[in-house]
Amino acid sequence: MKIIEIGEACTTLGGISKSILKLHQEFLSAGHDSFVFCPKQAPYGNRKIYSGYSKLEFLTNVIFEIRKMNPDIIHIHNSFPAPALFLSPVVFTLWDPLLPDESIMSKFIYRVILKRCKKLVLVTEWEKKRYEHYKKSEIIPAGFDPKIYHSHGKKKKLGLSIVSITGPGGKRGNVPILIRVFNELKPEFPDLSLWFVGPCSTENQAIWLHKSAYLEDVHFVGPVTDEKELAEYYRGCTIYASGSLYEGFGMPFIEANACGKAVVAFKRAAIPFVVKHGRTGLLADNYAEFKQNVRVLLRDSTLRKKLEVNALRMSEEYTWKKIAYKYLDLFEEVCENKNTDK
Repeated sequence: MKIIEIGEACTTLGGISKSILKLHQEFLSAGHDSFVFCPKQAPYGNRKIYSGYSKLEFLTNVIFEIRKMNPDIIHIHNSFPAPALFLSPVVFTLWDPLLPDESIMSKFIYRVILKRCKKLVLVTEWEKKRYEHYKKSEIIPAGFDPKIYHSHGKKKKLGLSIVSITGPGGKRGNVPILIRVFNELKPEFPDLSLWFVGPCSTENQAIWLHKSAYLEDVHFVGPVTDEKELAEYYRGCTIYASGSLYEGFGMPFIEANACGKAVVAFKRAAIPFVVKHGRTGLLADNYAEFKQNVRVLLRDSTLRKKLEVNALRMSEEYTWKKIAYKYLDLFEEVCENKNTDK
């Protein structure tokens, strides 16, 4: 099967771009002819990944190259680029449902997508509920690489610690909430340290560190492009925590679970469909509950161990190989329906 993946980027940074890369690699390993097209420069030009062009170039040149390749399936991630929808058959994966503050143009693009795609893939039941009126939808979650994210192997020596992944600008992960929790719990746990992994500007770091009374124990690691090193941070922490109030999926939760770590997070958006309260982590409705959940897991090693065992077992359902085969089954179904319609 000839498959073309289209999205904004294809790297190990960011949930969507990482998913594109991992699916592409799994499709190739399964013997399929897979290609990726993304405007942002990707460091994998020798793996049938074409990148580094502008959106204008996509509209004027790349789209015609894709036409000439005559793919069996075009798989688009999020709304970019809508014109490719005219190259059917198209499967569209929606990683983040349309938010109320999206522009009129974005809303129009989504309407076109829903009308033209053969199948809409949603990553959790949360998105499914928001698109329950759309009959051509199916749930396929994101995944993790078990060769990288596992409970054994090298780990960072972080001691009693909390690790959190931040997004661009430090927004994802809600840094201020975690620093507040850290400040309030530090007197109870003198050896506790807090580690933020991911892109975060020096200016924002200075603002947030100013709010902490324990500067020497709050660490901003910065972007970690090597996934093996990222896994070492997961394995090295006591618990993984995220103060995020919105996630379309939340890949770090699965990666942390696969590394044998319990998770603390808020019961918001898609998070409860990924983090199972009382089984793979603890979820909170408000700040007070969030802080208490962090306190409980830092103190109660028996409960923490129970959640860690469950997390390891439940994460096995999310390997990229299993996820890729779910996509391949869906692609085959779409292709069969296409041939039937002729």
